[in-house]
Amino acid sequence: MPKGIGRLTRLEVLKGFVIANFKSKDLCHLNELSKLPQLRKLSVIIGKTAVPAVGEFKKLGEFQSIKALTIAWGVQFSTAGDKSTNTSAIANMEFVLPPHLEKLDLRGFPLPDFQKWAHPKHVKKLYIRGGNLRTLGEDQDWEVEVLRLRFLKDFNYDHDRLQHSFKKLTSDLTLIHECPNFNT
Repeated sequence: MPKGIGRLTRLEVLKGFVIANFKSKDLCHLNELSKLPQLRKLSVIIGKTAVPAVGEFKKLGEFQSIKALTIAWGVQFSTAGDKSTNTSAIANMEFVLPPHLEKLDLRGFPLPDFQKWAHPKHVKKLYIRGGNLRTLGEDQDWEVEVLRLRFLKDFNYDHDRLQHSFKKLTSDLTLIHECPNFNT
């Protein structure tokens, strides 16, 4: 994204904001987007070799109007289960989610434990598709009403534990069957 996008003060939807390993003073960073007062939907793509700047994802916590956030990781995993080199960099990043976020869509989530990554307090819709997710954490009191988990080959959870953690689910878990280690 070119620098200066923060001047589009009426921008409401931005899809395809790419974070890559380009060193240029002419590129836009997340901190510039935090100045967009009407931005409701944001889609971020983290390139497979990207190493975002320190503190860049803490800026997400300053996005007051964002209701829907999609983050897609381009991290590639080998068949032996070894993660690419930037997975450890992602594990050490500090993510802060927007305070009024209602929908969180994660694609290619590179970490095994969701709870160690971020705490989506008010999220009503949580979609996680693909990646290395194994667990959502222990005894969370989630606000989630719609949960969709797909293509998570390492996900290890059972239906009772899921119902205990997600007490406000309003839809059934029809897509859970796509996670082979999910016990019903």
